Amino acid sequence: MAPRAMPYGMTVLARNIVAVLGGDKAFKEAIASPMDLVAVVRKGAPFAWLSSVADKLGLSLEAAAPVVGMAPRTLARRKLAGQLDPQESERVLRVAKAIARATAVLGTTEKARAWLKKENRALRDVAPITMMDTDLGAQAVDDVLGRIEHGIIG
Repeated sequence: MAPRAMPYGMTVLARNIVAVLGGDKAFKEAIASPMDLVAVVRKGAPFAWLSSVADKLGLSLEAAAPVVGMAPRTLARRKLAGQLDPQESERVLRVAKAIARATAVLGTTEKARAWLKKENRALRDVAPITMMDTDLGAQAVDDVLGRIEHGIIG
């Protein structure tokens, strides 16, 4: 099936986030704008979002769960239910946004995956992916990506 045309108002970053989350097939309704992602998060996203993010990071579900602040028992319950709650959905979306942005800045998913997993001096020698469990950490990662995008070293 061919990908849907990008609707007016749909940013490239939002389209890339949709791709990280599993593409159009991961959504019951078409995503025509970033606001449509908000609606999905508020209802609770499908568990497939977490599976897709784990895959993009090259991690097992068990290894990806702490990245989004999910305990092992919660992971098992959500997998069985096939649904994330709104807070978990937002955290998965946060990680998907970081993957999409890193891919856009660095050029490939493989480079983004490696960058996200490698200790980073600008983040006090911790891997960007370990910062994704908080809004402030995610913002710090986004700031570093912005500096890389604009050629600012250090």
